[in-house]
Amino acid sequence: MVFSSYSMVYASVLQHTFWAYCDEQEKRSEFGMKENFLIRMEVLMNSCADVQRQQFADYGKSVHLFYQSALIDMKRFREFVVPRLIDLLEKGETGWTRFQHEMGAAILVPTLEDSEISDNLFNGKLLVYLERESSLISLDISKKPARNPEETPVEPTMRGARDGFVEELDTNIALVRKRLSTEKLNVQMFAANGLQRTRVALLYVSDRVPSETLDVIRKRLLRLQNTTLTGGSGRLEDIVSDNRYSLFQLNDYTGRPDFAAERLLRGKFLLIFEGTPTVTIGPSTLADQFLSPEDSYYHYIVATVGRLIRFICFFIAFVTPGFYIALLMYNQDQIPFPLLATIGLSRNGIPIPAILEMLLILVLLDMFREAIARLPTPIGSTITVVGGFIIGDAALKSGVLSPGMTYVAAFSFVAGSTIVNISLQGAVRILRLFVLLFSTFLGIYGTVLALLFLLVYLLNLHSYGAPFFPSDKINLKNGFFRFVRLPFSKKGLSASKHSEGGK
Repeated sequence: MVFSSYSMVYASVLQHTFWAYCDEQEKRSEFGMKENFLIRMEVLMNSCADVQRQQFADYGKSVHLFYQSALIDMKRFREFVVPRLIDLLEKGETGWTRFQHEMGAAILVPTLEDSEISDNLFNGKLLVYLERESSLISLDISKKPARNPEETPVEPTMRGARDGFVEELDTNIALVRKRLSTEKLNVQMFAANGLQRTRVALLYVSDRVPSETLDVIRKRLLRLQNTTLTGGSGRLEDIVSDNRYSLFQLNDYTGRPDFAAERLLRGKFLLIFEGTPTVTIGPSTLADQFLSPEDSYYHYIVATVGRLIRFICFFIAFVTPGFYIALLMYNQDQIPFPLLATIGLSRNGIPIPAILEMLLILVLLDMFREAIARLPTPIGSTITVVGGFIIGDAALKSGVLSPGMTYVAAFSFVAGSTIVNISLQGAVRILRLFVLLFSTFLGIYGTVLALLFLLVYLLNLHSYGAPFFPSDKINLKNGFFRFVRLPFSKKGLSASKHSEGGK
């Protein structure tokens, strides 16, 4: 009996000691949690001077507010959040609970990772930390710097809509959603978990895009998880592209929401990159890159003629210089005699060979192109016009360049400028030198051989598993109807016999 009594007393003392120890450890843990969170915030503020802090020590509680002033709505913060917080703190615990519910705040834990704290702060969230209770909430009052949708300079508008994509991902999704108000427009979000933590949105119409294509693009977008995306959407396109070393851009792009919505209805998908005012369209073909957003607003005959002109100018732009050099150097007998005599007289006294003369003119034209693109618009236009006139006139009068060679190079330059896609214009500049090199050494045979190499190269390119230059009968037929736009079907876009014919 005595032994049993001693055992019960010992067990009671041991239990009391155990619970006292647990309470003490819990208090120490809470104290350490408080100190750890505040210390981490102090470290963050030392390295990020744009993070600000406000503290309220009244009413027996210490409340800390952390925020980035340029990313939150400061008017809402000063006139609504802070007064409401002070008012509710006077009411004790009930007021604090009501504050969380009224503000729609997300309840967090102070043991968040540093990356999670940074994500909240630099995405326009207000962090409210109640020190006494170790409570942390996140309040979304973000107001990031942004511009209003306006006409994109990439694709000038004559008759179409004048709103364009901006740098805000959510705004760009809304611009597309405004035009396609249907549950079939699917939006999937992906994120790059590198330093920039950039978001990427995949948009597609569920019953228009082949499932194989969607599987391909989803797998490639998963590569972004451990990637830091820099350099805008160009870096993204390199990651998801079938061949990052391809001469041709295997994606299309646009800055116009109306054209993007139309492409979605044609079985394409969109990649919207946060921070870029253009969207990527895929899968793409070579024929797609000759389409203009304005085509849908014009009569089908006018649109068809415009597309055919752009397609013909594409070949003129890179074939003409090499073909002209081949005729001058190897195949003079193919030139009519009166024209040959005129060319011979114009080249009389030119001190440099024909190939060097052509290269010199092409380099000068590319220099003017770069000057127009890099300088501010008013200055760039003036300098290039005046500079081009002075340099060209002086070169012709001094006998450094011949009029015929200048005309051919300028003709090629203007033909290349009719191409809608800027990336395709860059490919044309490289192809022009490629054909010129073959023609210099092999004459017209070199020109034909260069075109055959180009054809084989195009046939081996793919865009998200689909051929970039289709060669089978069905795709060739559809490719033809990309250029010859028929009138829109009365039954609507989805009832069109040729999916691209009514575009």
